[in-house]
Amino acid sequence: MKKSNPWKALLLTGVAIGVFSTAISAQASAMEASPTQVVTEPSDGIADIVVTAQRRNESMQQVPIAITALSADDLSRRGLGQSNELVAAVPGLEFNPSGGNGATPFIRGVGATNLSTGFESPVAIYLDDAYVGAPPAGFFSLGSISSVEILKGPQGTLFGRNATGGVIQVRTKNPSQTASGNVQAGYGNYDTFSGNMYLNTPLTDTLAVNLAVDGLDQRNGYGRNLTTGLDIHLRSYYSLRSKALWAPSGATTVLFTASYSFAKGDSGLNTATLPGSVNVGGGLDVGRYNSSGGLPADGSRDKETAASLKIDHDFGEVKLTSISAARNIRYFYSVDQDGSIPFVAHSALTANTDVRSQEIHLASSNDSALTWLVGLYYFHSRAAPDPLIADGSSQAPFAATVTNDHQNLNSYSGFADATYKLDSGLSLTLGVRYTKDDYQLEGTRDRVTAAGAVTRTVVSAHSSFSKFTYRGVLAYQIDRDAMLYLSRSRGFKSGGYNLFAPTGAPVAPEILDATEAGFKTEWLGRRLRINGSAFNYDYTNLQVTQVIVGGTITLNAGKAHIWGGELDFETVPFKNLSVSGGISLQRGRYTDFPAGPFYVPNPQPCPPAAPVATPLTGGNRACSLDLKGRSTVQTPPVTLSLATTYTMPTASGDFGVNASYYYNDGFYWDAANQLKSSSYSLLNASLSWTSVDHQWNASIWGKNLGNTYYQGFAALTALRSQAGAAPPRTYGVTIGVNF
Repeated sequence: MKKSNPWKALLLTGVAIGVFSTAISAQASAMEASPTQVVTEPSDGIADIVVTAQRRNESMQQVPIAITALSADDLSRRGLGQSNELVAAVPGLEFNPSGGNGATPFIRGVGATNLSTGFESPVAIYLDDAYVGAPPAGFFSLGSISSVEILKGPQGTLFGRNATGGVIQVRTKNPSQTASGNVQAGYGNYDTFSGNMYLNTPLTDTLAVNLAVDGLDQRNGYGRNLTTGLDIHLRSYYSLRSKALWAPSGATTVLFTASYSFAKGDSGLNTATLPGSVNVGGGLDVGRYNSSGGLPADGSRDKETAASLKIDHDFGEVKLTSISAARNIRYFYSVDQDGSIPFVAHSALTANTDVRSQEIHLASSNDSALTWLVGLYYFHSRAAPDPLIADGSSQAPFAATVTNDHQNLNSYSGFADATYKLDSGLSLTLGVRYTKDDYQLEGTRDRVTAAGAVTRTVVSAHSSFSKFTYRGVLAYQIDRDAMLYLSRSRGFKSGGYNLFAPTGAPVAPEILDATEAGFKTEWLGRRLRINGSAFNYDYTNLQVTQVIVGGTITLNAGKAHIWGGELDFETVPFKNLSVSGGISLQRGRYTDFPAGPFYVPNPQPCPPAAPVATPLTGGNRACSLDLKGRSTVQTPPVTLSLATTYTMPTASGDFGVNASYYYNDGFYWDAANQLKSSSYSLLNASLSWTSVDHQWNASIWGKNLGNTYYQGFAALTALRSQAGAAPPRTYGVTIGVNF
């Protein structure tokens, strides 16, 4: 008998729901525009931000969750063009590019530096309500974005996939019944060309479509491989996205989205040997932005194809939503891991990840004292390095190791969340979730000699993880301008297998128990907004990344404790001037990590043996050490951001000045606290002009104007101590036209 396909069944279920909803709709009516994310009221005060953090449209100031919400205008004014640049506007967020085209978000010290095929991030990214589900897709352009919401703390009783660290929810522009478009083009230093285009048109009175195109081509690098003479630290990408919105009635909407993107680059791959260390081949530091090695070039390529179908039907008291999504990520990289001449360890990976998901949920209207949401979610992922090739003298006595394996994940979950509001202003929220994840690992690992003889190891394993998680929130709406809340929640991130070093032993799931207290306030006739929160995390079995020859693996630490607080503000002291900012204070410590990875430079012995007084011979010795009391990775004690925008209307158009400042107190890249990113500051600024009719615009912009050096990636391996530089000063011009 042919085996049934659960994804196919659920997708057909979603389509059936849409057909049924359309059939029972009363009558056709004019299409409604997508929900507005930001509504300014009053005209010279602070914008009232409408968010969907609880899967319904609500004022951000009345949602008892720590949220940072950014509109398209916010992103444009701050000059934030890529996902990793969001750190400049979000207290407690780290978002470092790595692995060529990927990015690894951390929120409040919770995240993962592992971009390995088959692993998911503790910070879940949703693009137009569809879970992205693959780390290489963590880097994305912010062009044609309508809003970004960053939700902090465990999430799962409202969203399809569970998350321990938080959620980054990205919404792109929906089609509307008003024909419109815009084109922008830019040029910057390092011979960088950029551009984007957005077109929207109605086809009928119930159907509209749009098209968004975005791209960047950096032709000169800000570093050089001194062996090959080639430029390094390069990035290029382009993306296309089209959406069709059909509203056959006032009660039903159907939104179809299709996208394709391509990116290539070498961020986090072309790394430099750190000063004071020696690589395994005897090489030394060659400069912060440079590298060395015998390979022609390090880099990666990433192709992504995605489609989603969202169907909403409003029954009046209840709204039914179906979200079907599919995504394919084809990822390739080639990297010299040691920077020696000749190379000692080279890795080349071709990986393919397919993800499918189906969510169905029912939500009550906002009109009653009791609001609720219940849903079912299915997620399937097939991740396969096909193949991963490791060669070089590090593989001796073999010539190469070839890994071909794949991991299948089938995840099933149900979730429910309800809030009851009393007339006194008190409200109580209770949410629950049950998740069951089934993993299957199959693969081979071939050790190949120079003569072509093969020694094969076959790996086959199965594991299942399940967990109940929850959230409870007590909130008090004092008046329209002030709210207090206290919450307790549990997050769960599943385990999985290390596909770069398959042994059949699974990585255990991690669990985070969070307590949070916060407030949201507005003052001075809504000219000043101040929001704050304090949190306390107990983290169990947290997953920690270790870089090995050939790739990365994930280990489980025992326990950690992370605590801290955040404060952010926005003010409009007078018309045309806005000032905003935030500060995050946090500390994280491992409270149980008995055998964590620790390195000593060769020929030093592992602790507790006494060090030897001999010259360094190159590379590092891998040891293990009790890491209790050491700081958790990527948990800077202090981060600070400040941004100001002034607009001056004139008879020749509106002239704008924007400046933003970001400070990071530094953090550790590794669990043993051997590699530290020093504190650094970034200053960005722009001057802009918009014509009186708002048709034309132009800007001159600069990022990292102080030309600050800071690290975008760093790691310790047996081969060397290494770091990759983040971009130095960049600047350019952009012009655009709206029509």
